[in-house]
Amino acid sequence: MALSLQRGQSRGSSWARWVRTALCVLLAWPALQAYSAPSETLGIGGPSLVVGYGHNCAIDTAGQLKCWGDTSDGLDRPPAGRYVSVASGAFVSCALRSDGEAVCWGSSVGGATTPPPGPWRSLAVGSREACGLRPDGSLQCWGSGQNGVGATAPTAGRFIAVSMSSMGGCVIRTDGTLQCWGHPGAGGTDWSTVPPGHFTSVSVKNEHACALRSDGRVLCWGNNYYGQNDAPTDAGFIAVSAGSHFGCALREDGSAVCWGYLYDGALNAPPGRFTQISAGGAHACATRLDGTVQCWGWDHGWDNWLHEQGTTLTGLTVGGGEACALDAGGEAHCAERVPSMQPPTGRYSQLDLGAASGCGILHGGAATCWGASLGPTPTAAMSTVSVGEAHACGILVDGTAACWGDNTYGQTEAPPGRYTSIVAGDRYSCGLIVAGAVNCWGQDPLVSGIPVGNGFRSLVASDSAICANRDPGLHAVCWGDGGAWLAQAVRYEARVLALGEDMVCWQWYGSTGDIMCFGVEGPYIPNFPYSDLDQVAAAGDLACGIDTSNLLHCSGADPFVYPFNTLRIGTGSVSTGRAHTCSASGSGLVDCWGDNAQRQRAAPLIRTSAVGANGDQSCAILGDSSLQCWGDVHRGGGQPLPGTAVRDADVGQFNGCAVRTDGGAACWGWNVNGQSSPPADTFRRVATGLNHSCGIREDSTLACWGYGADGQTGAPAGEFIALDVGERHSCAIAVHGLLHCWGMDGEGQATPPPGAAYRALSTGSFHNCAIRSDGTLDCWGRNDKGQSTPPQGRFVSVSAGVTHSCAIRDNGGRVCWGDNGSGQSRILAIGPDALPRAEYRESLETRLVLTGSAGYVPRAAKFHLVPGALPDWIELDEDGLLRVSPQATGAFDFVVEARDAMGFIASRQYRLQVGRPSETTSPVIAGDITGGAARSVPQDRPTSKQVRRAPPELIQRGAKPAKPRAR
Repeated sequence: MALSLQRGQSRGSSWARWVRTALCVLLAWPALQAYSAPSETLGIGGPSLVVGYGHNCAIDTAGQLKCWGDTSDGLDRPPAGRYVSVASGAFVSCALRSDGEAVCWGSSVGGATTPPPGPWRSLAVGSREACGLRPDGSLQCWGSGQNGVGATAPTAGRFIAVSMSSMGGCVIRTDGTLQCWGHPGAGGTDWSTVPPGHFTSVSVKNEHACALRSDGRVLCWGNNYYGQNDAPTDAGFIAVSAGSHFGCALREDGSAVCWGYLYDGALNAPPGRFTQISAGGAHACATRLDGTVQCWGWDHGWDNWLHEQGTTLTGLTVGGGEACALDAGGEAHCAERVPSMQPPTGRYSQLDLGAASGCGILHGGAATCWGASLGPTPTAAMSTVSVGEAHACGILVDGTAACWGDNTYGQTEAPPGRYTSIVAGDRYSCGLIVAGAVNCWGQDPLVSGIPVGNGFRSLVASDSAICANRDPGLHAVCWGDGGAWLAQAVRYEARVLALGEDMVCWQWYGSTGDIMCFGVEGPYIPNFPYSDLDQVAAAGDLACGIDTSNLLHCSGADPFVYPFNTLRIGTGSVSTGRAHTCSASGSGLVDCWGDNAQRQRAAPLIRTSAVGANGDQSCAILGDSSLQCWGDVHRGGGQPLPGTAVRDADVGQFNGCAVRTDGGAACWGWNVNGQSSPPADTFRRVATGLNHSCGIREDSTLACWGYGADGQTGAPAGEFIALDVGERHSCAIAVHGLLHCWGMDGEGQATPPPGAAYRALSTGSFHNCAIRSDGTLDCWGRNDKGQSTPPQGRFVSVSAGVTHSCAIRDNGGRVCWGDNGSGQSRILAIGPDALPRAEYRESLETRLVLTGSAGYVPRAAKFHLVPGALPDWIELDEDGLLRVSPQATGAFDFVVEARDAMGFIASRQYRLQVGRPSETTSPVIAGDITGGAARSVPQDRPTSKQVRRAPPELIQRGAKPAKPRAR
């Protein structure tokens, strides 16, 4: 877009503009000295990238805050901690910690660096004062800037967004309308005159402001001396940011555009797709799809914020034959045999698995548990949790211990004191007090014989033994029933990392990635690769480790019972609406496609571990546990549940329901049949459809409410782990994995396949899909568009809509089937349909291509051969070039899979016919097996040969345990 300064005589002569520009440069020079961005990994949870007047701040994927640029007042040195959002002004910056507290730094003049205590939902910073929204939506300001902007802020009302500068501020009311305040300023800005309409975001800088209307249009007002209010007039925008004399916005396709006037190229937004954008005093920055930050404008040294490829996994825990780990965004990724051990949807800071239960700490400190009931979970915020046989213990944010569950042996009666580490066992619990002494309670042999003294730093426990790690350089102290296998670790200067029933894993102090595991003679010896694990966990007879490549290895007497030997982790989620689909990648980025009549495709710039779609609306849970919705949301009064922290949510056709962090249910939207009036119970999960809703209570029983004339609210008795609601029927998975459906059954939607065990479920309007315990898919019910004819393969996530369905394979690939009339299914195909005939001992090259349908054009396609017993003279490059140099004659069958940049995949079975030059054979048409229409080809069968560019296995186990090798 070409922009011109010749917009009217009111802006003065060219000479006057040059003088003003020169003055701006001179005045801003101290804050615009050259600086460069550090090399870290970005994560987006709320506004995690912000550009100030001469400095930038961003939150990496580990929640750490990094700032660079202007070093005055310490603006480049934020306090340490874990953060979810950040805001910057001229002399002060503030950030929101994961526990909801605000932290500010910079110039202490005016008092803006001392925010009031208590939780906050969002923050905004002006010059030397700041404002924030409390969880209930109320506005509170602090500091005393030279213009006293905060003193004139509105004191009454509830709001969903706030932004401010040194001259004024704006808020968005809960009904989506704007309210602004401040001083007129040199440019005659009238802050009280705001554009009408409903808005989703607002940005204020100096003497002008810009806001994004709910219809996707950008509107700006205030001082327009440099054309900073002349934003593009078309719709289709998803984010806007106001700079000092310019503005920038992101379109639905992720492209950036800027307007106004600024020196040194600030209007020259780079090409590409972005997820966040922020404009400052003289430059702007944006976050690309891969997490890298690129900046432009006054200084060009900021555009190399490198993105670490892959999903980094931390916090590995093992229990009940399961293994779970967390990615950088706090999403849980599990390899489980028992569906009841799957953690609820949410963003976690820590997980722990017991024999039949699991517990986790959500971002913000709320604890939640699943599996076999441990009784009511404490509502106080925690920093860590440990799960035993039938009880659990946690450390509260004030350092005290709290235990709950079975107390037959006094194992939940934690003594007073402040703790740094805690473990829960069978009949006992132990903790480290601040001084480093071990304290145990309950009735168990392990409670006696505890080591005396201080200086311990961490505890590791099993049912029969405990180890306490000292400072580096001193060996661990262990007690209990371990015998010689336990002595292996304590003989050296080692840190014990994991204890199983008859195994111990430890690491030499000072080493990284050099982990050893030992056990008794027999099948209990972990069959791990040596010298490449960076974390390990054990429980019972199972030990698992994650290596430096993020591969999960498990071994022991009772390994995972899968008919296949691979399971991908970090795959994200997918959800289908009426005629649109939304997906969150493994890194949490949201992408939507299909029908856009209600702007249900215009996903906001967020990262999330949970995205849901239904009807013509979609919602996601953000890093601060708030809900963000888009599409047809105004039917329910705009954005739902403002100021409410939630840990689970589900979207209906015209309403939605969520589980608050305190366990209570809250619903919004259409309520003509009472479907949005939940009972006053404590829930783990909720689901809602057209005119009824259901939930899983804390004790694992079901409750349903709303319209029930077809029996859809008649929930069965028993304990359940998964639940979903259709238009007039409901389905749930019991703790043993069996499916139960009830309600309208006119098309077989309430008659699930008998006898199989399932681990995941999705209910559409009139059909359902569920993932069996072996990862394969079953669908049943209405099938007029093919929505109940799933593809073959192994899957980790599935979503059933109205006339289409989508799922995520165990290798992370997305695939959809059914109706594609609005482009909601993104169905791909590999071509050509047939391969040319090959000649014996003569080379042949063929280019394969990946194509889309309904207007979808796949980009950056990568091809690979599916593992199988293939001759080594069949080769396939990632770019689709197939090379064969036949060393034998006959027919050779193989399968090709291709994946595009958005994760969508297609598979095709080919037959290569090889003959001698004198023979003539017609080419054989290939079969596209992505949708399951052609005959099955096993895609997970073992092979003794590694095929070139075949996807790596993400779970590897030795078929026969081996003794540890001598070092």
